[in-house]
Amino acid sequence: MTLNPWRQQEPLDHAELARLLSAPGEPVLRPDRQLLLEEHLMHEIQHQQRTPAVPAPPRHSRRRLVFAVPTTLIALAGGAIAATTLIGSSPASETNSVRCYSAAALSAQYSRTSVAETTSGTSTADISATVAAALNACAGLWEASLVQSGKAGTPTVQPGEPLTIPPATPGQGKVPHLRACVLESGEAAVFPGTDRNLCQNLGLAQLADRP
Repeated sequence: MTLNPWRQQEPLDHAELARLLSAPGEPVLRPDRQLLLEEHLMHEIQHQQRTPAVPAPPRHSRRRLVFAVPTTLIALAGGAIAATTLIGSSPASETNSVRCYSAAALSAQYSRTSVAETTSGTSTADISATVAAALNACAGLWEASLVQSGKAGTPTVQPGEPLTIPPATPGQGKVPHLRACVLESGEAAVFPGTDRNLCQNLGLAQLADRP
């Protein structure tokens, strides 16, 4: 091959070079190979249509559920222990004294009574000795309007005259439903309300008859 030194300075003609090179051949699959690939592709498509994908739950949610169950059980057990601790009854250690509250709260106004005498002139020796006596004593104050919803007054009598408390029944007339409890001081206390757990909600024991 002879080289012409004068042509070294001329730019290369890419089009001419391309004509000198042979065209690349196109890849061709064999018929049996192409048929095998088509069958495999159709099989995958049909399989995905028959079995739709179901997303699996995240692992962190399962972990939360496992730990939530013991926490709930512990909370329920703690509530049961607290309720058992509060449930109870006790007689009043302070004799012949009952606080008649005007509302179901320890901060409510109250009237204290230590004498329970009916219009017939018969009196009880100790109105805090039994639950019935304490309830009846406060019911009489409600009936006489000495205790009203949210306010209470002090029973007053003329000098030398006994305090007369009219007979009344809790839950009838002016008298609301009443619950008898025992204060921490040992004095009987009667609150208006229908809730059986009223004393427990106030952190008090229920009043019981003195043996």
